[in-house]
Parts: sequence; structure tokens; C-alpha cells
Amino acid sequence: MSQPPNQELLAHETKQERHNRFSHQLWQAAATGALRGSLVALVTGYALSYKYNHGKNKPYFRNVYKVWWFVCWNVVGVTFTTDNAKIKISRQAALEDEIKKTKLYEDELAK
Repeated sequence: MSQPPNQELLAHETKQERHNRFSHQLWQAAATGALRGSLVALVTGYALSYKYNHGKNKPYFRNVYKVWWFVCWNVVGVTFTTDNAKIKISRQAALEDEIKKTKLYEDELAK
């Protein structure tokens, strides 16, 4: 995740810029989750396929099952990483709002 902007940029950031920054963080988290899900699916799928596709269990893991295994792990990876990113973004937004409020109070008191 990227670092929050400094106080000067934070005070002049529009709602649209903030929304774009947070949505960019969510897209990065989704891509990371898809990558992690793909890695888990490939490793475990290969292990299960190797274990159960030899001997009398030969027809068990067909391509349909392999595709669903891959898709399900990608969905799980994306879901968990975006949920964690949402938690971090909400904490970051609350911290940034507190910084903005403090800066505005300091500016008002300095007048």
C-alpha cells in the first residue's frame, strides 16, 4: 500500500482524488489477491492432480474440476485481500480526516 500524502497535499486533495487513490489501492489489492490465489491453486492443484491421477483414480481430476479449482482460489484470494485492504483504507481515511481536522484547527487558531 502506498503512504498517505503529506499534510500540505492532504489539505488540498479533492474528494475525487481521494476516491481515485483509494480505488487504486483496492485494484492493487485485487491483483495481488488474484496472483496469490493463482499460486495456491497451481501448487495445490498440481499436488492433488499428481496424487489422485495415478493408479485407479485416473479419471477423477478432469479439466472441468481443475478450472473450477483455479477460479475458486482466485475468488478467495481476491476476496480476502480486498477485505483487508478495505480495513486498512478505512483506518487510513480516519487518520487522514483527523490530520485534516487538526490542521484546520491549528490554522484557525493561528489567525
